[in-house]
Amino acid sequence: CAKGTTSSHMLTKVQQVTPMLNNMDPPEHTQLRTAVRQHFAPQALRELESTIRGLATACLDRAVERGGCDVMADLASQISVKVACIVTGIPTEDGDLMNSLVWRFFGREPGHTGMTPDGLKAMGELFAYFTDLSRSRRRSGSKADDIVNLLNEIEIGGAKLDEASIASHL
Repeated sequence: CAKGTTSSHMLTKVQQVTPMLNNMDPPEHTQLRTAVRQHFAPQALRELESTIRGLATACLDRAVERGGCDVMADLASQISVKVACIVTGIPTEDGDLMNSLVWRFFGREPGHTGMTPDGLKAMGELFAYFTDLSRSRRRSGSKADDIVNLLNEIEIGGAKLDEASIASHL
């Protein structure tokens, strides 16, 4: 899998082929997984409990104001994307942008097989955002203990990750 995200991506070439942790092979997979594991450990996530409760309360308050909500769009995705932002090191104020891009990325249209043109565009916007974030962190000399900085610094197979790989992992 080192040369592509999934077999369908490698065969169709519709979606850019980039590495992702869940499709890497050992020993590179093991090295990267071990490095990011601390950010998803129970203790690390327990420390976010009050923040997650705050995000959930805010979503529920908005639902009450509107008189209802779509559980996936207005609750689950809002909370999960913002928690992912916190864990990875993406500014939480960009959570709504990330949520929008992810919904577009996974959006499907009747009669269209696979990713839509807008989904591919959203993927490009995500990659550009992640590349800019990674570059900005490197330039600033950030020492934040998060996944963005981890990906900027880690060496896999004796080499630092290139920008496309960092964006893909994020």
